Amino acid sequence: MPFGKEGTEARRRFDRVYKYIIKKPIVEAGYDCIRGDELPGTEDIVDMLKSELVKAALVVADLSDRNANVFYELGFRHAMDKPSITISSAEELEEGRLPFNVRQYRTIPYRLSNIESVDSCRETIYDLAKRFFNEYQRRAESEETGEDYEPSLGEIESKLEIGLSNVYRLLSDITPTFSDETERTLQQLVEPARLLAAQAAGIQDIRERLSKMVSSSEFAQQASQLGVVSIHRNRLDAVEHEFYRKMQDEDKGIDIVGSTIFGLKGRSFATNDKIIELLRSKSTQPGFCLRILLTHWDYVSGRQAQEKTQKNVARYVIAKELLDAVRTLDSQGLANCVRFYRGAPTCFTIICFGQQQMLLNPYPYEREAFNSWSIVFRDTYGGVYKDFKKAHFDQPWNNPDLTVPFSSECLPELEKRYRLEVRRAKEDLEKEISSLEVPAEGNSD
Repeated sequence: MPFGKEGTEARRRFDRVYKYIIKKPIVEAGYDCIRGDELPGTEDIVDMLKSELVKAALVVADLSDRNANVFYELGFRHAMDKPSITISSAEELEEGRLPFNVRQYRTIPYRLSNIESVDSCRETIYDLAKRFFNEYQRRAESEETGEDYEPSLGEIESKLEIGLSNVYRLLSDITPTFSDETERTLQQLVEPARLLAAQAAGIQDIRERLSKMVSSSEFAQQASQLGVVSIHRNRLDAVEHEFYRKMQDEDKGIDIVGSTIFGLKGRSFATNDKIIELLRSKSTQPGFCLRILLTHWDYVSGRQAQEKTQKNVARYVIAKELLDAVRTLDSQGLANCVRFYRGAPTCFTIICFGQQQMLLNPYPYEREAFNSWSIVFRDTYGGVYKDFKKAHFDQPWNNPDLTVPFSSECLPELEKRYRLEVRRAKEDLEKEISSLEVPAEGNSD
């Protein structure tokens, strides 16, 4: 990219482009990122740049200001037939100022004065860089295993893009400057030129078709940007068919948010007992972090009134589930992993933060709290994962005004709350029965 002289407005502008638009998404996609002026060493700068252009897994080129050095370096990179991403100021593209030979390549626009434009450019860079990164990994794995490597549609599209540009350049070189003396000889080139033009049109059509295949629908693109992995009809299916396996594979840590741990199970195979045993086994591994955020006992009445669970309409059900959950966790040596949140959670949540994936099951009112749909998210740039994890788990967990760690006083308090809820349930039932009793006719009592 252009640098501009130290202390100039151009230098400050391109430094901002590098820091905020290029480097951030490139690093998040898994690469180390370095600019030409950051190269260490005392060798000839041109030789150093060429060496880096050959070795780099990915090159990003900013074509703004039509800097000659940038075009030379981009051309050198194209000759290597290796991945590259081109960006440019939106003004440059709108004015059609890019040279013909690079105009055929996809160039991502940005406008520094527009935050949405900056975000869009950054996200597109991340998506492309991640795609190249995944393809590089696939190729490396195939080389290690000796399996045949099958290129993705994205790689095919990239190859076609380069080939199409070469075809266009070749056609542009065929101009009507031939002398009369050689007209007969050159007439033989007419038909091949026509064929070449037809081939170019065919390649363009293939490229457009591939582009449509590679680019998802608007909804799919939005889902990808938000990090949606899958959607399930309810939590039982989500745990049974997907997230139990992720919990088994997790090697760094698991976070859980719920009114109780009653919902920590799948439809059949992934039972509550199996998952508790899995958590117990994981918690004994060195460096593994298990954190469980449950509803505080002072708030179970509200949770029960809100849910009116399909299991039992009696108000003590949530209090019993919470007491049973803590007793179970305590018997498995997991009680110290528990904190109690002063409020009712809005989503049953499981987070495998080594894999950076999260299961969300919203808590609507009444029986839908148990049956509600569930979504699995992965961590993506600008997606749901980080913000939701921070707000729904990390901040409450670390806030002593919101959460109470497990201690020896917790079980007596839970038992006390359970007895209170049972007594209230009994009183409610007696009131309901008495309201149904109608004195018999003629009875003075």
